[in-house]
Amino acid sequence: MHLRNEFVRIQAEGWTFQLRPELAEPAFANLCALPASVFSESVVPVVSSANTEVRRFSYQERVYFLKEYFFLGWKKHLKVLRRGEHLVRIATLMEDHGFLTPRVVGIGRGGKNRRVVTEAVENARDVWQVLFPDWSRYRGAGDDGFVLALGRTIGRFHEEGFFHGDLRWRNILTRMDQDVWEFYFIDNDRTRFFRFGIPFRCRVKNLTQMLFSGMLLDWPESDWEIFLQGYFQGSALSPSLRNKLRSKAEEQAAKRYALRKKEGKITEVAENI
Repeated sequence: MHLRNEFVRIQAEGWTFQLRPELAEPAFANLCALPASVFSESVVPVVSSANTEVRRFSYQERVYFLKEYFFLGWKKHLKVLRRGEHLVRIATLMEDHGFLTPRVVGIGRGGKNRRVVTEAVENARDVWQVLFPDWSRYRGAGDDGFVLALGRTIGRFHEEGFFHGDLRWRNILTRMDQDVWEFYFIDNDRTRFFRFGIPFRCRVKNLTQMLFSGMLLDWPESDWEIFLQGYFQGSALSPSLRNKLRSKAEEQAAKRYALRKKEGKITEVAENI
């Protein structure tokens, strides 16, 4: 995907960035080019991994997230070489199909590392913060509209041909807008669009990820049932495929949970949900 018509090239501190025109100025580029692990009151770290570093910063009263992909050898490097361009392309496709995702405002290259800058979604929180531990505070005791809406959105997401490579609770943001729940898919590094329909195995993987996230926090079985009800409302699967999908997702989530428990990693909830 060519970005020359949508982005402006600007250099800062050894980095070359392509930024949205309204942000293509030295002050913003310098914030995007801060060295890894350099934080301040206005630039703070977010949950990261061994492969990436995520930070949050403010600029002109708006909040942005910067994700840096570290060089980990040429084999992995080739996978992230055009990560920014992929995120812009997939965000455009999602928008065309009526789905929400944070807006990509910048793509950077510095040496062998890559950076992507996205605009924060205002007044949003992770799905897990609504579902657990104090879900009644946000969705009201006895009100299951949130879980149903979540399932329906993911069902439609799959039905439209999209697959998210890491559909954990932490990778879905939500907020209420005019009494309607909105859902934003984030971390779309491995999100794919299948023009002729999403493979069944991809449905299984995403539902397994959702259920496993819930199992880590003792998600009530009743909520899983409501989630599936919404999911099947958003999809067009036959009854036999619905049963097969549910069975495989539950089987794989249970195996994954048992393995993590055996390895003694089940307490690392924050990193898995």
